[in-house]
Amino acid sequence: MRGMFLGLFLLFAGVCQAEFPIIVENAMPKNPAVATGYNQSAWNLYRQLSVAGGNVLVSPYSIGMAMSMALSGAKGDTKLQMQQVLHLSMNDEELHQGSQKLLRDMGRFASDPSVEMTVANALFINPDFELVSPEFVSLLSQGYEAEIFREQNLDLINAWVNQKTKTRIPKILDRLHQNSVAVILNAVYFKSNWAVQFDKEMTEPLDFFVNQDEVVQVPMMQRTDHYSLVYRDSYQALRMPYVSDDLSMVVILPMDKTGLTAFEESFNPYALQEILQELRDTQPSKVKVGIPRFRVEYSAALVEPYQNMGMKDAFSSSDADFGGITGQENAKGLIWIDQIQHKTFLEVNEEGSEAAAATAVAFATRSMAMTPEFIADRPFLYLIEDRGTGMILFMGRMANPLE
Repeated sequence: MRGMFLGLFLLFAGVCQAEFPIIVENAMPKNPAVATGYNQSAWNLYRQLSVAGGNVLVSPYSIGMAMSMALSGAKGDTKLQMQQVLHLSMNDEELHQGSQKLLRDMGRFASDPSVEMTVANALFINPDFELVSPEFVSLLSQGYEAEIFREQNLDLINAWVNQKTKTRIPKILDRLHQNSVAVILNAVYFKSNWAVQFDKEMTEPLDFFVNQDEVVQVPMMQRTDHYSLVYRDSYQALRMPYVSDDLSMVVILPMDKTGLTAFEESFNPYALQEILQELRDTQPSKVKVGIPRFRVEYSAALVEPYQNMGMKDAFSSSDADFGGITGQENAKGLIWIDQIQHKTFLEVNEEGSEAAAATAVAFATRSMAMTPEFIADRPFLYLIEDRGTGMILFMGRMANPLE
């Protein structure tokens, strides 16, 4: 079968919205190696996608989980390149145990009727090609709790994603090549209320400075309450908790109204982790907050960004080695990743929301006579973090709330 087109598709879906409160009694221990790898790789991917400008929204958790499943089947140079780009340079056992632990930790929300959190994996196998080994099927089924489907039907694949994301992502794939071998899927769905909701009566149209030449009117949610706030010379960061204090949105706002691009260029995952830690350690204080109400639907093809980051063999019809999937010794060029699709949905409103972002620094307490302001009236970064695992669920940039 060498020389034939045998594509391996990796499809990711993520969705977030806020409506229902979350109650979590016991924080889970962190998964530093795997969660940190997911987060770091996603930041580099985000940087690739943000070059085009506009709104961006990715799910580090969804992408990380799906790529971990693909990495589990890689061998040789293909595996080394994927490990480096995904920041998952660990042995197979550590990868599987870390990813499985993340799944279990996220599962702690399933027993709470006041939160909607779904994390689901699936493997669709084309029965016309006997190129997916029983060992790989068993690994994904047992280690990643993946649903196994021994058929490849475009409608069924899209229906699975539609169901797992509660109809927020009704379709992830427009085409399915007749020679596709397998489809690996991950879906994440989450809903939550803010710990302190915004009063809809306080929402009013205010200016949002898209750039030096464009100003738009956006519905600005406003509230004065106690939040963790930290400052740097070039930006400030705010933590807005959901009902469960483990879950929060972090908003990073450049001081300069046109400074988001410059800020992104100087930022990195390690600075992000520092900021998140500072926000956790900073006691909430009274802050006047203004955040746009917005909704984002985002879609991206990830093959080219990953190639730019150094993951090349995985997409090569001659060099890809996924012997861990086929179970064959001489598997180079037998199957390769043909397509990676990622779609996300996010709605932020007065009741709650979810998102992705980064950056934070210690807040120097001001005079009690003054109330600090955090007014997001210009492009900003945002993220949704689970402090119980150290995992960033969603991360993005808001360039224009009206797009």
